[in-house]
Formats: sequence, structure tokens, C-alpha cells
Amino acid sequence: MEKTLKIGEIGKLAAESRFTYGGIEWVVLDHNPMKKAVLVLAVDVLKTESGETRYMPFDEENKNDFAASSVRAFLNGDFLEELAAAGADKEAFLPLALDLTSDDGLKDYGIDRVTIGIYTDQIYREFRNIIPHASDWHWTATPFSTARNGYEHLVRNVNSSGALSNYYAYYGYWGVRPLCVLKSDILVSFNEDEVKERTLKRKRAYTVEYQNGENQKGTKQSDAVKTHIAMTKNHASIIKQLTDLVPPEKKKESRLQALRDE
Repeated sequence: MEKTLKIGEIGKLAAESRFTYGGIEWVVLDHNPMKKAVLVLAVDVLKTESGETRYMPFDEENKNDFAASSVRAFLNGDFLEELAAAGADKEAFLPLALDLTSDDGLKDYGIDRVTIGIYTDQIYREFRNIIPHASDWHWTATPFSTARNGYEHLVRNVNSSGALSNYYAYYGYWGVRPLCVLKSDILVSFNEDEVKERTLKRKRAYTVEYQNGENQKGTKQSDAVKTHIAMTKNHASIIKQLTDLVPPEKKKESRLQALRDE
């Protein structure tokens, strides 16, 4: 069956929709209507013209801080130029903030703001349900730990099963899967039939059909969704009750006030 290609604004594509921009196929992860921004991820790791994975080290000097890595330099240098050469507008990319907290919770590397990045463990877990399975092992931006803790070389990665692991930053046989934020009003190319099918699939996951008699029928929230909403409300109510039970913090008396009260 021949694909029906269409041009449209990326902001009108639902999460999990795929589209092509700058010669790369991307998948929509999330929308931020307030900032008119869309978070997108490459559908697969970067490939050569012959279809093989473009392997590269996380950092040529074996350091696990993404902000100073050679893979970051590539993505925001040569790769960005490749996107532009294939028709992407550099002005269409918005800043992407990556939290470089290590796997063991150290925040030594802070927040890195880039044009093109790769996902952290946190982002990967958050959108795992809609992230397509990659064809090869690839890097994340999350360090295993940090130099302060004696681990400045190990970086987290995603293996062929989709599970997370870690390896040395200098190792040159991992793929790269770009992540970026695009303006919601840019025009992109997408398969209209595929987008419609994925949108319907997502709707079916949250709704069920009903019929009352011969003429009354339609769709409604599924029982699973109703249960989830109820549990979320109950959880919020319990947290509020527990918070209200916590006694107010006693204001520490100054030394001068204590002497006056004697």
C-alpha cells in the first residue's frame, strides 16, 4: 500500500506520531503548549548512508560529563549542520535542558542546555512506553557516578533489549540517538495514514465503546482510566492529610529572647 505523505505543523501531531525533518525520522514524545514547543526523539540511532550504525565514543578523553563530551560537540556541530543541509531550519530548534544527575544521585554536573542532546535515564524512563525500540546499543547523557566519587569514566547506556547498563565513555562502538525541542509551528512531513492509526490506537487505550438500546451508542472512559484517576485523587488526598498532621515547625528562640525569659 502506498504511503500518503502530508505536510503539516508538528504541534498538531499527537504523542507517538512519527515525522521526517532534516532527513531524520523523529517521534513526538511530548508537547508544551505554553512554550509552543515539542519534545522529539530520533526513531532510531543515527545510521550511515549504507544503513549501518554510526558508532562513536561518548567522549574521546573518556570523561562522563555530557556537557564537556565529544558526542555533545558532534551533535551541536557536524550533526546540526547535516540537519540544516537536509532542509532543517536552525531557528526551529529551542534550548533543551538536560539534568545530568548521576545514576547514584550526585548533581556535580548540573544542568546542561543544548540545541541537540540525547536522553537521560530519567527522560528514557518517563517516555519508555512510547519510545520505539532502537536497532542498536546507544548512549544516554547520564553518568554512572562522578569524578568526585571516583567514577569519571562510566556512562549509562541502553542495550539491545532496551534495558539500561553502563560502560566506559571512550568506547567507540555505541550508537547515538538525538533528542531535541522543536517549535510547534514548523512544517514537517509525515505519513497521514500512520499518524491517524497511532492516534486511534492511543484513544482506544483510554476509551471503550458502549451501546444503550438500538440508537444510543458512543465511547466513554475505560474502567482502568477511571480507576487510575480515582487512585490519583486518593493519593493526593492522603498526602494532604499526612502533611496537615505534621506539627508546625517551632520557631527557634533567639539567645537574647531566652535570656529575657529567664
